[in-house]
Parts: sequence; structure tokens; C-alpha cells
Amino acid sequence: MIHFATAAASPAERVQLASGQDGLGFVVQRQVRLLAAEGFGGFDIRWNRVQLTIEARSETALLRRDFDPSGRLVSERIIEGKVGVRRRYCPLGLAVISEEILEIGEDR
Repeated sequence: MIHFATAAASPAERVQLASGQDGLGFVVQRQVRLLAAEGFGGFDIRWNRVQLTIEARSETALLRRDFDPSGRLVSERIIEGKVGVRRRYCPLGLAVISEEILEIGEDR
């Protein structure tokens, strides 16, 4: 399960990515393994040639990570209860360039 203490951690502590040369399949495998270890399940993985999206749910949270075609993290959204955070990452996918706190209504 992801907590906001974890969500607020630096990107290096939370997200581990493969380089683009390893392919998106490796990115998906690694992300699913890491998220499953944190208690997430119900994975929804989508690819549209422009963006890879991995969405996972736990009992209390929803997490969505978007990657570019080379496997770099572009953005991340974590919603727990009625509060969430949206982060956008630098072109290398390593540093947060913007972070926005979200208030979520009844619909997620």
C-alpha cells in the first residue's frame, strides 16, 4: 500500500525505471513487480504508440504512471481517499519539475 509519506519521497526513493534500451516490456515488468510488492493489484496497462500508461489500485489508493516511448517517466498521479498528487517529470524522467495537490470528488 502506498502512503503519502511514500508519495512525498524523492523520485529516486519511489520510482525505479529501466533505460529505454531495455524496452517497454522490461519497464512494465519492473513496475508491476514493484507496485505489487507495495500492495497494488488490478493493473491496467495501455500503450498507444505515444505513451505507456500503467494504472494500479490498492484498497485505498489509485496510482497512474505515464511513460514516453523510450520508457522514461513523464507523469505520475497518486490518489488516496479524496486527496491526490500529480507530478510531472523532466525529459530524463528523473526529477520532478511540477507537483500539484488534487482534491478529488466522489468519482476517481
